[in-house]
Amino acid sequence: MNKFPQFYNKIFDYSLKKGTHIKLIDMLKSYFMKDNTRMMIFTKHLHKELPIRLANRVTDLNNLPFGLAKNHSINKVREWYLTSFIELTEVNEPQTISDIEKYRNIVDIVYKRHAPTLITMSKGLYELKRDNQISDIEAPEIQKVLNKFYKKDPYSKL
Repeated sequence: MNKFPQFYNKIFDYSLKKGTHIKLIDMLKSYFMKDNTRMMIFTKHLHKELPIRLANRVTDLNNLPFGLAKNHSINKVREWYLTSFIELTEVNEPQTISDIEKYRNIVDIVYKRHAPTLITMSKGLYELKRDNQISDIEAPEIQKVLNKFYKKDPYSKL
């Protein structure tokens, strides 16, 4: 967390932005567009949307109850989200097919980075339980928080 302090204002700003869903009708309309046009529209949407979602996840991880936010493994996950946020916000909005390809490569890196998120979060919970920092009494509330973290509408707050 100390590694990224200058980005927390930016995270806060992005977490206040309203994200947008892609509507089914828009997806159906895109079927009739040229492939390059469709790719440009969807890539620009991702360029705008992904940082908002990542900023919300960082905020969620900062606000976890029961000392979860202080756990090493959970901090590792937060760092992944911060790193991904930084990488995605430092890239200009794609304007060309070449830009789309560069952006796709960055998104692939982000995707691979986050692959072990569930396992790492579980490890953090295990560590807290092992060290008696959380109790069985807190387990149902922790489960609710984690369910919201993984399943929630990306536009709602925990």
